[in-house]
Amino acid sequence: MRYYACCCARCRIHSVVGPLILITIGVLFALDHVWMRWSFSQTWPVILIVLGVVKLAERLASDEGHGLPPAAAAGTGASLDGLPGQPRREDLNAP
Repeated sequence: MRYYACCCARCRIHSVVGPLILITIGVLFALDHVWMRWSFSQTWPVILIVLGVVKLAERLASDEGHGLPPAAAAGTGASLDGLPGQPRREDLNAP
């Protein structure tokens, strides 16, 4: 069975958590290096704030279309019928 990436809003938000945290850490270290006014030991709580905001957005996002391939979830009229590894609708209804 082939695996298709989920394209629901919740999964898309979840997929940016790691890169967003790395970007936040990089910005905080850059602030520490460029402007000596804010050290990383003073600004590290921003990481927790960013993580909390992303998790809140993830929880509030819709999970409509979760687990469907991108074409089926986009409402283009495509369905799981005919995809490799997926049973056809006729096969499911057969006695």
